[in-house]
Amino acid sequence: MILDVGCGYIPRGDINTELFLKDVGHRMHDSNLKKVRVNNLINCDAQYLPFKDNCFDKVICSHVIEHVKNPFLLLKELIRVSSDMINIECPHRLSDTMLKLIRKQQYGHINYFTKKWFLNYGRKYNCYVVVKVIFRGLILLCFPHEIHVFMKKIKVQKRAIKTVCERGKVCLALETEKC
Repeated sequence: MILDVGCGYIPRGDINTELFLKDVGHRMHDSNLKKVRVNNLINCDAQYLPFKDNCFDKVICSHVIEHVKNPFLLLKELIRVSSDMINIECPHRLSDTMLKLIRKQQYGHINYFTKKWFLNYGRKYNCYVVVKVIFRGLILLCFPHEIHVFMKKIKVQKRAIKTVCERGKVCLALETEKC
C-alpha cells in the first residue's frame, strides 16, 4: 500500500494526505482540493501522521519537507509509517537561491536542503539512502535544481544468543543483525 504525504492536486497513493485543502499560495497552480476529486484523502499534518508504525510499503513525499517547521520530525514520521521505501523530492538549496535572484519568486520555503543533509539523517534513522541531484540550465550555467531521495529501511533481526556474563555464568542476550 502506498501513502502520498502532501499529495496536492496530483495524488499518487492508495491513501493521500494533505494539510491545506484550500490553496494558501504555496502551490504553483491555483487549486482547491475540495473541488478536485482526490480519492482516500485525509486532512492531517505531515509531522504527526495518524497511522500505525510500518503500515505502508512505500511513502511518497513530494515538495513538502521544504515547507514544514521541523523537517527532522517529518523525516522520522515518514520512516515510522513506512515498512520499506521512502521517496522524497524537494528543491535543492542552490535552486531556491537562483530562483530568488532570477525570478524574484519564493514558494513559502522555510528549509533548504543538500544531498549531504539527506545522506546524514537517512543513515541516522537506519536507512540505506540514494540521493540523485537533478541539474537545470544551460551547459555553462547549470545549477542543482531538485533533489530526489530514495530510502530503504534496514530491517534489524533480533535473536537470542548465549553469552558469558561478568560472573562467568551463561546468560541469554539479544543480538541484532542487519539483513
